[in-house]
Amino acid sequence: IAVENNNYIRESSQLVKELTEAKTKEKYVKVLEETNAQLDQKNKELNRLFLELQQKEGQLIHSEKMASLGQLVAGISHELNNPISFIYANTLALENYLKELEALWGSLSLEKAELQQRFASIAGDLQEIIRDNLNGSKSVKELVLNLKNFSRLDQAEWKESRLSEGVESSLKILKPQLSKDIEIIKDYQADPPIFCNPGQLNQVILNLLSNALQALSGKGKISISLQTEAGRLILSIADTGYGIPEEIQQKIFDPFFTTKDVNKGTGLGLSISYTIIKSHNGKLAVKSKPGEGSVFTVSLPLGKTLKES
Repeated sequence: IAVENNNYIRESSQLVKELTEAKTKEKYVKVLEETNAQLDQKNKELNRLFLELQQKEGQLIHSEKMASLGQLVAGISHELNNPISFIYANTLALENYLKELEALWGSLSLEKAELQQRFASIAGDLQEIIRDNLNGSKSVKELVLNLKNFSRLDQAEWKESRLSEGVESSLKILKPQLSKDIEIIKDYQADPPIFCNPGQLNQVILNLLSNALQALSGKGKISISLQTEAGRLILSIADTGYGIPEEIQQKIFDPFFTTKDVNKGTGLGLSISYTIIKSHNGKLAVKSKPGEGSVFTVSLPLGKTLKES
């Protein structure tokens, strides 16, 4: 009896142990299932937030691009106004000359020599007017082409492009701000095509050149260089402006940080430029000394980036 009791107790203990372990396993499985469900929900939430961030980033880049273009509208409209004005004035003059020719044609009673002299005078004026109209039309065409090249609205987002094209387009767009006291020095030691988003890189170049011009306050020098180094393309934009204090250099790439007056800067230009260059697997850096000017350096990898065609 005692032996049977001991066996019964051992069997009962084993059964209790197995039941306890089974309940514990069941509990852990339930906890794991709940935890997995929570993780799955959080992953979905993180994916949603990531997509929202991507959309917001795209909106910010577009907004800053529109703001940059808005700041150039006054200068560009002035550049367009001049050729368009004399094209309009010349067209009115052409109309008057044609009326005079019609009157002369109907007045054949004039002496032949007098008529020939008048026709020669009108023909000379007409040639000059046509020449002016052609020059004015060419100026308008070039301005529109430069804006088109800057925005790259007619091209695929990612393609092979040369940085020098972006530099030249940006300089032409900024032409109204280039006074005779500002010297532009270009040194293109290397200009290989790189796989990039040309429109976005043009935005960066325009922002850096615009900042350099503002730092000069109408007088000084901007040096632009392109070279390759250790498998990377290096674009440097240096100015002889007032420079950036060391304590501020750590903040200039932060969103909404600006030293400009109210309504003269959003504080997003350099931040968005930094984001664009980072998306190209590149680096954007600055070196500056107060009173000696600043050098902004863009370093981009040669060949394909993470963005594959």
